[in-house]
Amino acid sequence: MYPILFSIGRITVYTYGLMMALAFLAAIWIISYSSKEEGLDIAKLVDLAFFAILSGIIGSRIFYILINPLEYISHPLKIFKIWEGGLVFYGGILGGILATIYLIKRYQLPLWKTLDILAPALILAQAIGRIGCFMAGCCYGQPTELPWSVTFNNPKTLAPMGIPIHPTQLYHSSVNLIIFAILFFIVRKRRHFTGQIFSLYLCLYSSGRFVIEFFRGGAKIHLTAGLNLPQLISVVIFLSGVFLYWRLKTMRL
Repeated sequence: MYPILFSIGRITVYTYGLMMALAFLAAIWIISYSSKEEGLDIAKLVDLAFFAILSGIIGSRIFYILINPLEYISHPLKIFKIWEGGLVFYGGILGGILATIYLIKRYQLPLWKTLDILAPALILAQAIGRIGCFMAGCCYGQPTELPWSVTFNNPKTLAPMGIPIHPTQLYHSSVNLIIFAILFFIVRKRRHFTGQIFSLYLCLYSSGRFVIEFFRGGAKIHLTAGLNLPQLISVVIFLSGVFLYWRLKTMRL
């Protein structure tokens, strides 16, 4: 596709980096809109979102480097070039969660109400970010002869060139947009208890990720029952979401 959007002299604008910036702005807009409805301090929530996203990016980058160490041994400065692609979402979850919990306590924000605001913003940011993955060629799919397969020919792409493959990045983006619509336009308006949106986010995202992983290409670490690491993490997150939904519904916070 188009890893580089355009270049002017020594200035190069990477499509991945641009989409990440758009994802961040979209998340901030959703958080600002929702915080007004919930009567929470917009400045605190925007602050929280900024540092949570930053921590998430750092965590996802570290996770990617740990999985692909050989890629950076000979070119260590590439570690900092996140605009070229190379992030692992579940590493981002860990980094983002740690920052979010710390800041919620520091700012004395209501836990579940805050997470309900953050969840739709996060899934929308993921949907936009996956388009950046598609343009860069990372997170690519397995070879396929299906009519909607895509073939990457740009020499700077991170995907294998000249082979029709599943557009798993677009699968992710589409599923995430559907989840965003469900959470923001349906569940948010009919919420029965605080924490409902966040717990459903955990269940819906992990389910989509679990299925799409069957179509992902590249090297995979299979651990048990033919499932790879992201799928096992997805199972844990899904079960956590189900338990959280049941528990919060019972407590009726």
